Amino acid sequence: MAIIHLSDLHLRSDSGAETNRRFDRLCDRLLSDEFSAEDIVAITGDLIDSAWDDGSMRVAASAIGRLRGKFGGRIVIAPGNHDYGNGLGGDSRFIEQFFSAFALYLCSDSPIPRHDYLADAGPFASPFPVVRQIGDTLLIALDSMEEELCSVSRPDPGFNFGAEGELGKRQLRALQRLLADPRVNGSKVVVCLHHHPFRNMLIANRFRDAEQFCAVLRNSGRRIDALLFGHNHHFQDVSDEAAKHAVRLALEGDSLKDARDDKCSFRRIDLFAIEPAYCIKRIEA
Repeated sequence: MAIIHLSDLHLRSDSGAETNRRFDRLCDRLLSDEFSAEDIVAITGDLIDSAWDDGSMRVAASAIGRLRGKFGGRIVIAPGNHDYGNGLGGDSRFIEQFFSAFALYLCSDSPIPRHDYLADAGPFASPFPVVRQIGDTLLIALDSMEEELCSVSRPDPGFNFGAEGELGKRQLRALQRLLADPRVNGSKVVVCLHHHPFRNMLIANRFRDAEQFCAVLRNSGRRIDALLFGHNHHFQDVSDEAAKHAVRLALEGDSLKDARDDKCSFRRIDLFAIEPAYCIKRIEA
């Protein structure tokens, strides 16, 4: 069993869009015998290119449904800024639409009841954190747009400018409780979110509470086996930087939107490999 990390699909309502065509090709690859139905698919945000593009969520849900036929409940999703808006900003009215369109992938299923780590469901009855125990792997998906769009401390809490993200105290507290729970012991822990976890300085493109997030990881008393994210389309491995936060692997996904030579890259990550050098396989589709 391994994790297939996809990110920044930027699917559109126009079925002939380049990103849609590339995703079809990527699906063909994943549905081949090269990949096991026991693998996990983690998608770290920007499933659609614009929430203002009417019909894009429906098209994206249908496209990802192709993968569900093989991987079933082994698909985990964390939303990105384009899922609630576009690159210029987001609008909270799209949050419930996203939760409804992708409800099949936003269900928690773990030995830890939600009331043990979550005081309330948050804005718009948020399902996040989504916590899924799949075999010996515990996946925690976070919504790094929640506080950015829903904070009542801002003049207009329903809209944000740019592509900034913020988890907020609700999710940070839940993550802290999850990582401290002894029922996590013995599992590989994978945390998924959209924004770059170590970037809080780029105005209009930053992760506002990156420092607080990293402090939760660093002070949890356990190693995070993988931290998966997207957003910047750089396909970077920042594991060296992540090591000081008790994270073994920190990997940024590629994007179908900025595919080079009409090819996108993704990783298949085997967390049970003995040596880290052998656990990451880069694949082009």
